[in-house]
Parts: sequence; structure tokens; C-alpha cells
Amino acid sequence: MSKLSPKPVTAIVVGAGHRGLVYASYALEHPDRLKIVGVADPNPIRRQQVRQLYGFPEANCFESATELAERPQFADAVINGTMDHQHIETSIPRLRQGYHLLLEKPICQTAG
Repeated sequence: MSKLSPKPVTAIVVGAGHRGLVYASYALEHPDRLKIVGVADPNPIRRQQVRQLYGFPEANCFESATELAERPQFADAVINGTMDHQHIETSIPRLRQGYHLLLEKPICQTAG
């Protein structure tokens, strides 16, 4: 029988559209298991909505995954809710930084 971690997993939402926010909403229902601590999205309104909903500082809001990459890792995981054609560019660098990754769709759109 496994024990649940005493601390919630921390995550950053990359792509704050429908996909990303559906997964992030788990934190609202289970704050003992998941805590959203940042967001990367080109839309300033979405960034502020996510920040206010989850209560993290403005310093953890980024216009892009590239801007996020300029900051050292500060969460356990990334919830990647970007469009399918952006998955490689927004996922691989986060994995290299040491983040765990939740990615709904295929990592790329082609087999080659």
C-alpha cells in the first residue's frame, strides 16, 4: 500500500486554453494533491485569470514557454495545454529542465 505525498505536486500551466485549464482544475478539487504555481500563455487576460484563480505571484506569469525556460525550474511538473503543432517546442525543453510533463496529445504530428 503506497502513501500519498504529504506535499502537493506543483505544476505550471503552459497554454492556458481549454486543455490546460481542464487538467489544472484538478488542483481546485484536490489542493492537497496538486498546486498550480505558474502559467505561460501569450494572452495576458488568460495569464491573469489563471494567476488569480490559483493565487500565485505575478513573477510566475510568462508570455511564452521560451520565457519560462529562462527561469530555473520552480515546480515539479508542467501541464502542457498548447496546440498540437507546438508540442515539441514547448515540451522537450521543459523535460530537459527537469520538469515532469502532462501532455494530452501526441508529442508530434508526424511519424518521421
